[in-house]
Amino acid sequence: MDREPLEFGASEPLTEARAKLDAIRTELNWVHLHRSMFPLVIAGLDRDSPSPSPSQMWRAHYARMYVDSQTVAIRRVIGGPGSQ
Repeated sequence: MDREPLEFGASEPLTEARAKLDAIRTELNWVHLHRSMFPLVIAGLDRDSPSPSPSQMWRAHYARMYVDSQTVAIRRVIGGPGSQ
């Protein structure tokens, strides 16, 4: 069975729509990947930290970086390349 039975030229609207949807799918895959890594990194910080205070400092730092990067990624998906 042909996965893409309809072929359209480069200037066709469906070709452009497919390219935009592929870009959105790629961005959402990155968001999902980072979301799945977040608890693993936090668990690693908790496991490998010799004392509670460094772990809490790094946990807060990493959590802030995670929130900021996810916010940028979602804005990029919603607003397109001009929203960065």
